[in-house]
Parts: sequence; structure tokens; C-alpha cells
Amino acid sequence: MYISAVKSAVQKQRKTWMFVWDFDKTLTKSHASDQMPPVAQSWIAHDLVDADFFRKVTKHLHGQGHCVKIASWADGPTRRHVLTDYMTFLFGPNEKRHYLRNEGLEAFIPHAHGMANEGKNIHIRNLLRQVNAHSLRVENDHVVLFDDNDYNCIKAREAGHRSVHCPHGFNREAWSAFISSFRDRKPSFHSDALLHGSHTRLKEGGSPKAPIMEFQKLCVEPVLQSVRSPASPTSSPRPDVIHSYLHYGDWLSSPPSPRASLTPPDSLTSSGASLTSLPSYATSPGASLTSLPDSSTSLTSLPGTSNTSTRRSTCLHAT
Repeated sequence: MYISAVKSAVQKQRKTWMFVWDFDKTLTKSHASDQMPPVAQSWIAHDLVDADFFRKVTKHLHGQGHCVKIASWADGPTRRHVLTDYMTFLFGPNEKRHYLRNEGLEAFIPHAHGMANEGKNIHIRNLLRQVNAHSLRVENDHVVLFDDNDYNCIKAREAGHRSVHCPHGFNREAWSAFISSFRDRKPSFHSDALLHGSHTRLKEGGSPKAPIMEFQKLCVEPVLQSVRSPASPTSSPRPDVIHSYLHYGDWLSSPPSPRASLTPPDSLTSSGASLTSLPSYATSPGASLTSLPDSSTSLTSLPGTSNTSTRRSTCLHAT
């Protein structure tokens, strides 16, 4: 007898609730159903009031055995298509959803079909029929409507339902106001984790800095490090590079000057050569090895140097 009484009391406390959300200007910032489908996902991400929080609340309520529904005035196949595009963005393809499936969405304008304007009450009655057809029993006072239209909220209360006016859309503040309306104690379906969890919003466009820095770290820096490091004495011969001028990071912060000059390495100056022995066109600003007037002219004509050492040692660099 005692166990039966406890079980009955628990079942009484754990009555099934039905939570109903309006779509336009409640879940979205714009009157979204006026768009032409298909709707770009980038726009949907921007247009939703708080996608993360809505996902969290509906998942939590459904996990406790309660019903989550949509009631909209998105009348006609075109507007309904827009509504389903948003649901697909939020919860994935229709065939993989466990709740808020397209078949259960109530989307029509009552007076456009010859019915009285009762706000969302006709939608709610249709939703209750859906729920009760699955052996569930939802009482009128266990129906909650979240809507940005105050008239719809008033009509819902007149029908014995609860309603929450959401002039700024459905967000944490709207849910918190709803929970605060239970003066005696917090309802069993609520969890403080819903309000105190981390709050992350989708960033429009994202930040390009992270992938660029990651690419530089993984791909560019190893190559630059090998170039900056002088060749070891045991390594094979290679052209002598003036490492102080080959610093990739400095070039990123301040591009090199377009003025070019020819700096002789030690192997060139030690053999008696100097810049004064070069013709004037080679020492003038902007000079390069390709600016020699005669193809037969080469640096092998420099006094005191050999062709091999010159090719290995001479380096034209930017200062």
C-alpha cells in the first residue's frame, strides 16, 4: 500500500508537459518565414536568437519525457519549407530527429482558412491531439506557449494554458522568467545547469588568424629554421648565405627596401677584389646580375677570384 501511494505521488509530480514555441520573432530575429527557400545556413546561424540554448532546453525536456512542439503562422508550402530549413539546421535531417519532426509542426494562419482568430489555441489543440494519440495525457495547465506576440499569450492563458511573452525572442531570460513564475518551488523539469552552463554564440565569418598562424607554425617555420641555420662543416658545399637578411618574420612586419646592393663576402674581399673594381652599372642602385650589358661579361673577370669561388660566394640581397 505504501509503495503504491509513493508511486502514485511520483507519477502525479511527473506529469507530462507540452512546451510550444512560436517561430517568427521568437526563435528568430527576423520574420523568417517571409524568405524564399532554400535558406542559406550562414543566414540561419545569424538569424536564430540563441540556437545553442534552444537546443539545450529541448534536448533536456525531451529526455525527461516531455513534449516539445512548434506552432507558427508560417502558412503555405513555401513558408513551411523555410521553417523546415531552420529545423534541419538546428536538429539535423528530419529522418534522424527524435523530436520536432516536420510532420508534427503546426504552421498555418487560422483566419486565412476560415477559422476564428484564437491566437495559437487552434494550433495547441491540434498538438494535444497528436500527443494524446500516443497514449500520453497532457492537461491544459501543463501546456506552455512561448511567443513574441502578447495577444497569442493572452489567448493561451484564457484557454487555461501557461504562456511566456518573449518580446526579445526565446533566450535564457525568457526561460528564467518562466521558472520564476513557479513561486512555491522549481518545477521538476527544470535544471539549474540550463541557466548556468557555458554560453557560446556562433561567430559570423570566424577569425582567419588561427588557421594562418597554425599554417605558419607547421609548414613555414620548419623550412625557415633550416634556412637560417648555417651549414655545418661536415655538410656538402652550398652558396654562402647572409642569414641576417633572410629572416621571414622581419619581412612580415616591414617589407624590405627596393634598393639593391652587392655585398662582397669574405672570400671575395680576401682575394683583393673590391667594389671599386666593378663597373659603374653594377654598383648603381637597382643593379642585378641580369643587367650586365654583354652576355659574355661575367664575374669571372674580377681580379684575384676564380669562377668557382665567385659562384659559391657572391650573393645579391635586399637591405
